[in-house]
Amino acid sequence: MSNQHSKIDKSMSGQMSLLDSELMPGCLKHLSLNIKQSLSRMLHPRNRALVAAMISEATGIEVRGSVFDKILSSDDQYQPTMIQVIASCKLAGRFDPMEIGLEELGAGILTANEKPFMILAKKIQQRQQLDQEIALLENECKLRR
Repeated sequence: MSNQHSKIDKSMSGQMSLLDSELMPGCLKHLSLNIKQSLSRMLHPRNRALVAAMISEATGIEVRGSVFDKILSSDDQYQPTMIQVIASCKLAGRFDPMEIGLEELGAGILTANEKPFMILAKKIQQRQQLDQEIALLENECKLRR
């Protein structure tokens, strides 16, 4: 007869549990309300029923105008999905709600206009680092320019 208790899967035992996090009950309630308010401001003065129809068309998931009103209300029972927030941002051509969410994570948004500047800054930083490494190697090899 085999011992069924002898093989216990311990593959995850050394890893932090998903439940061991900084997320406490209600700690993101302010974030939800801020995102909803940002969505509402961003979409103002557009007709919400029309916006809901456009989101439905863009996502392939039906969102009725009355439900969209509830999503943008302060009612905690109704939350916008990530795809609805993205579709709203695309419709409005702004990123305000996404920036609010990313701020909570310590991140930000880089627009298409800003991306080349960021790439340039990284390349300049890499070049400076290479110049320092070259100078150290030249010094070590006793080479002068």
